[in-house]
Amino acid sequence: MSVTLKKASGDLFIDVAGRSVEITGPAKTDQELASLYLTNYDAEREWGSEAKIDLIGTYSSIGQFRTLLRLKVQQANDRILTKQANDTTLTEEERINRFSRVDISYDLPTQSGIFIVVADVGENSQLTKYIGLTFQPIELNHVVAPPLFITKPFAG
Repeated sequence: MSVTLKKASGDLFIDVAGRSVEITGPAKTDQELASLYLTNYDAEREWGSEAKIDLIGTYSSIGQFRTLLRLKVQQANDRILTKQANDTTLTEEERINRFSRVDISYDLPTQSGIFIVVADVGENSQLTKYIGLTFQPIELNHVVAPPLFITKPFAG
């Protein structure tokens, strides 16, 4: 059996008694998926994701952005499947059997990229990750200009 410490908002979770909490099973896999998608890709560790909203600035359409984001999410999914294949302590309830859904969207009003991933885990469990990618100011009073200008409605 594999265990890990529970995290909350990117930090170690401490309960009201001041103790850390161990998690296993689907909860552990769910936390690992969040870490995978929200961590910048590190080639040395073979972990993380290159699914970054700033990539949209180099593409001329939402369709191209969605295609690129789908590729980056799939590459991240392949990384966790490879790591799990080499993990001898993984239990069946933690093992991802497949990714049954990967949906990529783009919200025009907020200029946010959104991806939804559903992982089939164990015998009957599904984990859903809903990640929104938005532009973030880097300093106080920083205005982020929209990277993509669309003059007509885009379907797709």
